[in-house]
Amino acid sequence: MLRPLALTAACALAATTATAEGPQCEDWWVARNLIFDRAGYCFSTPLGRALFDNAGCTTTDPALTAEAAATVAQIRSLETDYACAVDTTRTTLNDPGLLELYRLFEDIPVRDIGESGCLGYRGDPLALRSGARADAPVTGWLQPGMSVGFAHFARGDYDFLMVFPSENSVEGVFGGWAIIGPALLPCDGSAG
Repeated sequence: MLRPLALTAACALAATTATAEGPQCEDWWVARNLIFDRAGYCFSTPLGRALFDNAGCTTTDPALTAEAAATVAQIRSLETDYACAVDTTRTTLNDPGLLELYRLFEDIPVRDIGESGCLGYRGDPLALRSGARADAPVTGWLQPGMSVGFAHFARGDYDFLMVFPSENSVEGVFGGWAIIGPALLPCDGSAG
């Protein structure tokens, strides 16, 4: 069986050790700062201003909900553990689609260090949601034959799934939150 190239690339990316400018570091920086942006934070760095533009910002010390504060603390701990130091003097991301992807979600996913995958999903269609709750809007459907990457921390009973609809392309990749339960997804194969 051929491994989907998109999932192969994602697994290889996740397998690398996070460094000051490693892929996880930029991912964590984006997730953390999107939380602050949603709370009205006014950015001062070139990267922050370029990505979040300060439209509607109100403060440099926003009040975060308990859940948002816990997520920020989790991300900061990871950034410290992996000595992250994203260059905020630049004005673009290495992965320009990352912010736009994360903006789709009510509950911003936090990247984990490892990754696993389900190659060739064989289950029933599964709704993916913008948040880790049953009434969150649907972002897409996991359909039989698609492949799934798991590279983010779970939130309660919900896992964050990155779905690769095509065998050999990242075209049309989407994600969302779903409860998949304690059993493994039925797949043709697994990775990671």
